[in-house]
Amino acid sequence: MNTPFALPGIKSLAYVFSDNLNNNIAMQAVAKMPIVIFAPLNPIAFTGECTCIVENTNENNGSAETATLTFQSQVELPEDHPVAFVITDVMDRTYILGAKEAPYPQIGVSKGFGLPEADPNAISYEIKYQSIKALVACSLA
Repeated sequence: MNTPFALPGIKSLAYVFSDNLNNNIAMQAVAKMPIVIFAPLNPIAFTGECTCIVENTNENNGSAETATLTFQSQVELPEDHPVAFVITDVMDRTYILGAKEAPYPQIGVSKGFGLPEADPNAISYEIKYQSIKALVACSLA
């Protein structure tokens, strides 16, 4: 069974360094515990549409989620340190994509210079993350 859903619209996006997060966020979310992010946020200004799609699949007598976050930005994300992403939707609900422990979100980067008439000179990102709970509702401290 494959159940996808998409956020209704993303208002803001930020990243946090993974080692600043609490332990076992995914397991806490499965146990319905509240998740609070105390780490400092690094805002990401994005252009165009920012989308996040989550697919839930049944695997090996359990479920797994795969989240795919795509956006374009002028911001270069750190490559030397694992990061997680904090997403705020248009309904002011906040989510975390990533965790303190490995595996970390996989970041795909595509740089383009665009055409002079219309295309933006931006970096395109596609972030994929798979876990028992890939996109976790949270609140910010």
